Amino acid sequence: MSLEDCKPSSQANPPSISDIQDQIRSHVKTSSAFVHKVQTRTFYQVERSLHIQISSLACLFFQRFLMSFHEQFD
Repeated sequence: MSLEDCKPSSQANPPSISDIQDQIRSHVKTSSAFVHKVQTRTFYQVERSLHIQISSLACLFFQRFLMSFHEQFD
């Protein structure tokens, strides 16, 4: 995560569950393309890059879980 990820969002309302699901799908496609595109990088460089992508995907899944949990109380 970068320092920008820790700043409050500029959006007035949180994203909807369908928006989060679209972001997850897009991120999975991007990560899959990244894995297939890797060529001359060292294992360490690939591992670090993949770690960043997986961490941001985990954040999206956690956000999806929280939004679903929140909807149960509405």
